[in-house]
Amino acid sequence: MIQATEIDPIPSATAHIANLAFPKGNLCMKMRDEIGAIFCDKDFESLFSTQGHLCVKSKSESEPRKLRLRPQSEHQIIQTIRSSQDTDEWKEPYNTRAGIEGTLSQGVNAFGLRQARYQGLPKVRLQHIITAVAINVVRVVSWLDGIPHATTRISRFAALAPT
Repeated sequence: MIQATEIDPIPSATAHIANLAFPKGNLCMKMRDEIGAIFCDKDFESLFSTQGHLCVKSKSESEPRKLRLRPQSEHQIIQTIRSSQDTDEWKEPYNTRAGIEGTLSQGVNAFGLRQARYQGLPKVRLQHIITAVAINVVRVVSWLDGIPHATTRISRFAALAPT
């Protein structure tokens, strides 16, 4: 039988990480090990402010939000990879990919490229050729009229960043 033991005070590093991860608070914070709950919500009450919108749940109805803390070595590797993505050598091949994805997105969203309107390979091929011509015509007209390309959508999370 497992006996309850006295819980040590929460380390200051843990409190700092919790405040950074959940600045507006979190009602569903629980820490677990293999046996079961180590800390429950009441143990963390003093760490979080009670003002603002609280994070009550994650995308799942039954699971609380989870924060994954990686080992230091793994975190450093990920940070190195992320910083390499800011170099021009990394961005050059990605720009080509982004252009191709933009063309495909325009074809799918504006011209219904995902569905063939006809049966048979020759007619479907003709539809694709006509769609490609239509995309080019729309792009040339937009260029002549001075209408810029659509900007990249800003995610809801990125929109929260201070400007």
